[in-house]
Amino acid sequence: MKILVDKDIRAAVRSNPKKLLEGMDVDLIESRIKGCSINLSIGEIYEPGVEESKPGSANKPRTLTYILKQGQTAVVKTKELFDLDAKHAAFVFPASAVSMQGLLMTNPGHVDPGYRGHLHVTVVNMGRQPFALVPGDRLLKAILIELDQDVQTPYANPTNGNPTINDELLAKLSPDFLDFQDRAKRAAETVVQLRLNSAQLLQFVIPALFALIASVATAYITNVSMVSDFEKRIESLENINSQGRLMKLENDLSTEKRFKVIEQKLDGLDKPSK
Repeated sequence: MKILVDKDIRAAVRSNPKKLLEGMDVDLIESRIKGCSINLSIGEIYEPGVEESKPGSANKPRTLTYILKQGQTAVVKTKELFDLDAKHAAFVFPASAVSMQGLLMTNPGHVDPGYRGHLHVTVVNMGRQPFALVPGDRLLKAILIELDQDVQTPYANPTNGNPTINDELLAKLSPDFLDFQDRAKRAAETVVQLRLNSAQLLQFVIPALFALIASVATAYITNVSMVSDFEKRIESLENINSQGRLMKLENDLSTEKRFKVIEQKLDGLDKPSK
């Protein structure tokens, strides 16, 4: 058993009739075959959940660029098709440049000897950004293996030569992996509802808050006014008491003067006349 290297793969693809792989553009052979692998590209694109006869359905696949949003799934048919004899098999992997952008593929793997047809892979965009599925762009990397001898039971191809992609198959797949879109929609609706609830709550809270502030302000102003009035009354009483003390002091001074006059008169009576 051996793995075919680039010169063997190129010779097989360029042969007439072609061997092992068909459908690759001649001008892409050099760039798509490297080392011991060959790159397979995007062909037709199918969308799970699409109604029959609409773009993306089983009988009307997309052949132009399709934007795969976060969490969305699609079924991609390769542009190229295998034509393996009973002595050759293949292993298929996601192209690393595609995987690094968050595109998950669920079913690439082993291809049995005797298989003839395109490959179909289910892809899921697990990245943060939308992923553009562009027909003709690289999607998969295949390694071709030559066995030591022919297998006794090569792959039994369907009567039409290709696996069948139909509406029943697409209906089994979810158009939105883990319901990302539905969850995002529900999350958005929850946020909107919370904001509506907050707005309704504020309709009651704000007037009540203003009423409380007005009540506190009124109480404060009333208290300040009462304190000011009380202070004025105390000041008035203090003024009255001060005036009373002054009048008493003045009265006391007048009485003292009268006593002095009387004493002087008495002193004059006591003295002998000359």
